[in-house]
Formats: sequence, structure tokens, C-alpha cells
Amino acid sequence: MSVKSCVFIALLLGAACINLSWGKPSSIINRCKCRGGTTRLSPNSIQKLMVLPIPNCPLQIIATLKMNGNQICIHPKTRWLRFRSKHLKSMM
Repeated sequence: MSVKSCVFIALLLGAACINLSWGKPSSIINRCKCRGGTTRLSPNSIQKLMVLPIPNCPLQIIATLKMNGNQICIHPKTRWLRFRSKHLKSMM
């Protein structure tokens, strides 16, 4: 094999590897972030609430805590959450 054909094959293999690694598979993108979640969290300790609409997953609610900025999952049937937000209640 000549040097030109070896370089050409190497370039083709490199381009194929780059194209395969660009996008993440949909099974990783659409994975559920929360499995269960806590029900014992004071609403006063929450800085921000996020609702993630992920298909084929139950309602995903993630709270950012005030004191350290950690993110934790909240169970959608938490009592204070059901009574506080009509928007979340309509999504359940």
C-alpha cells in the first residue's frame, strides 16, 4: 500500500470517530434525573426550584439549597409542595 492510501484511510477512520462521538445517545439525554426524592425538606431552606419535563419520567423537581447550593430531588407528592403551587399541582 502506498503512503497516500494509508493517509487517506487514516483520515477516513478519524472522521468516522469524530462523527460518532459528537452527539450523545438519546437514552442518556432522556434519562430520569431523580429517582424518588426527599419529602423531609423545609421550604425555608430552598433557594430555587426547577421542574424538569423529561418524557417517560415522573415529575422531576430539583431544589437548590440556600446554605450550600447543593441540588437535591424532591418527591412530587411532598405535602407542602402540593399545597403551595397550583402550577405544579396541575402537572401531577
